[in-house]
Amino acid sequence: MLFRSMIVALLVALLVPFAARAQDGGVPVEPVRYDGQKVVRVEPRTARQLTATVNLATTIWSERVGLGPIDVMVTPDALEALRGLGLEPVVLVEDVQALIDAERAEIERRRTLRDLTWFENYRTNAEYLAYLNGLAAEFPAMASLSTIGQSLQNRPIVALRVTGAGGQSPKPQLIFNGCQHAREWVSPMTVTFIADQLLRQYGVDQRVTDLMDRFEFLIVPIVNPDGYEYSWATDRMWRKNRRQNSGGTWGVDLNRNWDINWGGEGSSGSGSSETYRGTAPFSEPETQVVRDFILAQPHGRAHIDFHSFSQLILYPWGFTTATPPEPDNSRFVQMGASMAAAIKAVHNKTYVPQHAIELYAASGIMSDWTYTAGMYGFTIELRPASSNPGFLLPPEEIIPTGQENFAAILTLAESIRDLPASISLPGGVPSFVEADEPTTLAVRIDPGGGVVEAGSESVWTRIASGGFTQAALTPTGGKAYEATLPAVACGRTVEFYFTAELADGSTLTYPSGGASDPFSVEAQQVLFADDFDADRGWTVGAPGDDAPRGIWGRMAPQQTTSGGQVVQPGWVVVGQNCFVTDGRAGTGAGSWDVDEGKTTLLSPVFDLSDATDPVVSYWRWYSNHAGNGPYSDVFVVDASDDGGATWTNLETVGPAGAEVEGGWYFVQHALSGVVEPTAQVRLRFVASDYDPQSLVEACIDDFRVLSSCPRRPGDYNGDTVVDTLDFLAFLNDWVAGNPKADWNGDTKIDTLDFLAFLNDWTLG
Repeated sequence: MLFRSMIVALLVALLVPFAARAQDGGVPVEPVRYDGQKVVRVEPRTARQLTATVNLATTIWSERVGLGPIDVMVTPDALEALRGLGLEPVVLVEDVQALIDAERAEIERRRTLRDLTWFENYRTNAEYLAYLNGLAAEFPAMASLSTIGQSLQNRPIVALRVTGAGGQSPKPQLIFNGCQHAREWVSPMTVTFIADQLLRQYGVDQRVTDLMDRFEFLIVPIVNPDGYEYSWATDRMWRKNRRQNSGGTWGVDLNRNWDINWGGEGSSGSGSSETYRGTAPFSEPETQVVRDFILAQPHGRAHIDFHSFSQLILYPWGFTTATPPEPDNSRFVQMGASMAAAIKAVHNKTYVPQHAIELYAASGIMSDWTYTAGMYGFTIELRPASSNPGFLLPPEEIIPTGQENFAAILTLAESIRDLPASISLPGGVPSFVEADEPTTLAVRIDPGGGVVEAGSESVWTRIASGGFTQAALTPTGGKAYEATLPAVACGRTVEFYFTAELADGSTLTYPSGGASDPFSVEAQQVLFADDFDADRGWTVGAPGDDAPRGIWGRMAPQQTTSGGQVVQPGWVVVGQNCFVTDGRAGTGAGSWDVDEGKTTLLSPVFDLSDATDPVVSYWRWYSNHAGNGPYSDVFVVDASDDGGATWTNLETVGPAGAEVEGGWYFVQHALSGVVEPTAQVRLRFVASDYDPQSLVEACIDDFRVLSSCPRRPGDYNGDTVVDTLDFLAFLNDWVAGNPKADWNGDTKIDTLDFLAFLNDWTLG
């Protein structure tokens, strides 16, 4: 059966891709030729030179696009234009069409060899479908093939599910895909080779057997079948899918179409661009299909999106210099280094692990999105290391590429297997909860190398003495959940802890003491709360403000391109907006940062005349570490009790230290002893930049004014609850003649004290 299906696929492959005329969407298309076009390396030193280089290029060959060395394919006329710009092109590929013709001739020659194995030649889409069906038929106990959806031109997109016969169920899942970009022919070969080797080495190699029994591997070899077919039949250098855009242009770059900072830097809004992002996130059926497939997998732990070329191992983020939170960032670094070492041990090839942004900015990419979906998302750029031969990797390198990356995925699986399971609170344990209101907490449950039993994720709460009450956590995507703490009266305390059951029978508990040592948080009065999604009376500007740029504004900030970035777009602490020193990205980190002076943000006036021990709290983000003059400015927060006539400093941030290098920090200040709790209390936040070489950015979010809870008259024992215990405690002191029982303050302990206390106790 396998032999028959492969013969059919071979006949189809011979008839379709080598035809003199191809069809796309029913329209005959002549094959595209690149006669005389060269791949050259130039080194733009200005933004003007870079823009001109990109506009002159037929296509970009290097993965990195920015100032500095860049490899582009150009026509002879474009080559002369580059020289006219003052650039000095170095020719890497003399004639691209000659390479394409040589590749096609070698593919045809190999098809005539009777002893050729499947992975010794490049294959058409039809051949992939036949081979994958054959694998599923050959290993029915361990492999199953399914069509997970259709491409724009109604070609099937398939996924192969591979796992061993042993181990527990359900299993953690690892997901691999290839061919988002049509011309990168070695990527579908590599992921198919991985599937093939997992099946053939099961029961033969103990390492593979153990990992197959522990994990389920999901492989989508060709995400972009339309573009892949087109790269065989019509245009070997085609990258995108086959969407017909407005203006007569074609194709969307699927790896700019994912819903993670979609539309940001490193993608294009022009349909003619190779990085055209589409009309909206997931506008393309191919990304929709793969998105839905991934989201339907309940136990995804890691994902690799295979591309070519450059020999790189990339991990988040692709759109910002900010790194993932710990422990994830350290885990990405460790896993990347381990995979690179495993690859090098096979054929001595060096793959460089790094944050994706270090290569170039790219928004809307798949591996960033799979990370937000709860997996460790990687992009691996396969062989070769350089633009010669670039995308036209000779077929004799298919198997070595597959072998070294098979070693990488085994190492990745072992890294995932060994991760500890944990529960954590990304926002930390709150310092208070708002009185008389339910409180929502963000919770992260990381199953590590295990599997959490669905529905077992719980929060346990207790307000008074007695037992804890269990409530389910609400899943919000990936490893993220929400917990709701019950409403608590002012001054009372809520205790809580979290649990989750694992498939191996063990229980995760956080904190580790559980009911015997839970978290404990007191309810306080919130006099004023602002998430800055609406106008609550803040004022921008004060006498003496002189900064011409970087002025405070209420908005959703955009990230910029260097260490002086504002903050990841949309990643405010609460809501959608914050107050930020101009959140626009501009063309770089220095476009809208605070410059040449100061900018002031003034709070509304607060009446705290009846407040008890008032406290202000807020989250702040401040960056003063980038540019040519780092650590040279400060961020100042002051308070006033006379409406702003005079000011007293609450805190000064900087000029050096970790808190000036970006990142959200929660701070709170007791106002007692700093200012009087009058009816004219006000705060101001001043960001300044008096060193022209520094980059200064600041944000404020989730601002609150709090008050301790007033003592209730009937709360005799001070436990914030007026109950029978208070009555009994008073009665005991009254009978004993304790001076504390002199409730009316007349220095005598008599019936009048009893009646006065009884009245207060009855009123609560």
